[in-house]
Amino acid sequence: PIPPYAFNYAALDSESQTDFSAEEESKDGSVIGQYKVLRADGIIMTVTYSVEGDSGFVADIATEKAPESEAGSGYGAPVEPAYGAPPAPAYGAPAEPAPLPAYLPSYA
Repeated sequence: PIPPYAFNYAALDSESQTDFSAEEESKDGSVIGQYKVLRADGIIMTVTYSVEGDSGFVADIATEKAPESEAGSGYGAPVEPAYGAPPAPAYGAPAEPAPLPAYLPSYA
C-alpha cells in the first residue's frame, strides 16, 4: 500500500510569464491530484488525475482562457535581425618608424 502523504507547490514569475501549480494527496491506497499550467497562448490547462487500486492513471484535462491580466502575449511574430554592412576599416597609412639612435664611440 501507498503510505499517506500530501504536497502542493506553485510558481509565478510575471517577467518570464511562468505560472503553474500542483497538488497531490495519497490516502487509503489511492492518489488524487491536480496541476495547472498557463500556456504561452493564454490558455490555462488543468489536469486532474487519480489512481485507485489497479485502475491505473486516470486523467481529465480541461482548458479555459486565462483572464487578460494573466495571459501572456503569446509567442508573437518572430523578430527579424537587422544585419548591416560591417563598418569601414579605421586605419590609415603606416607610420614611419622612429630613427634609430646613432652610436658614436667616445675615445679618450
